Order: sequence, then structure tokens, then C-alpha cells
Amino acid sequence: MNPPGPAVIRGPVVAGQGLGRGLGFPTANVSVPGSDLPPFGVYRADAIWDGVAHPAVCNVGVRPTLVSAGSPWVEVHVLDFDGDLYGRVLEVRLREKLRDEKRFASRDELVEQIRRDVALVSAACRRSAGAGPESSSARSAIGRRGTRTRRIGRKGAPS
Repeated sequence: MNPPGPAVIRGPVVAGQGLGRGLGFPTANVSVPGSDLPPFGVYRADAIWDGVAHPAVCNVGVRPTLVSAGSPWVEVHVLDFDGDLYGRVLEVRLREKLRDEKRFASRDELVEQIRRDVALVSAACRRSAGAGPESSSARSAIGRRGTRTRRIGRKGAPS
């Protein structure tokens, strides 16, 4: 399903509360005015900086499982990325809505769903690239949560 509304989100990466990192899926938090947001949900996306697109999973919403109330956030988990994006302007191209945002009964259920979301995006990337199964070196670098779990922010800073 293609996302209705804006297909591109653009804004600077700002410090968050470290919720994604705490789940094993670090995120770049993109600051965007609330009125410019697409419908809440989880999207397959491309995160673009320095002219290079990186596959990503993007959550747009209020994080109902982790936060009881709050303002909407745009959180981007960039697959296979280890680096510092704080202060950079990130362009996020929403390619496909995977699911609506929802409240899970537990943190463990949320983590399992994120694993499935990341696996869907990884599989879509392999299909679009015409790639076969992952190489053994790529598999060995993947963590127990089904993705490389590397920090996106500065050392000690929340993301």
C-alpha cells in the first residue's frame, strides 16, 4: 500500500529518549512539524543523506506501547548502519506502509513485531536488488534480533 499524503519527510536528526536503542533497534529521530506528517504507521523507507539512499524502517506516530501520551515522532531505523546522524538533515522517502501503529500488550511483543518489520524490509531490498540469500559474512554480523544493532547517535547521547 502506498502512503497517502507526503511521500517524503525531511528534517534534522535530533536527540530522543533512547527508546529504540533500548529495544535493540536504534533510531534516528527526525524533527518534523506535526502538520507535515503522513498517517501514523510503520513504513518501508529510504533514509537519504549525502546523496545515498539507505534502506530503513520508519515509524510515524506516538509510540503507544512505550509512551502513555505524547507528541508524534518520526523514528527511522536504518538497516546495517553504524554512525552519527545528529544534526544532519535526513530525507526519508516512504515507499510502502507496512502496518498501522498499534499498542502492544508487552515490550516483548513490540520487539517481535519490529523484528518482523525489519525482516520484511530486508527481504524487499534483496528482491529489488535481485540478490540471493545473504552471504555468510552478512549473516554472521546480524544480531539475535534479526538485524545489525548498531548505535546511530553520538556516544552517550540518546537516540
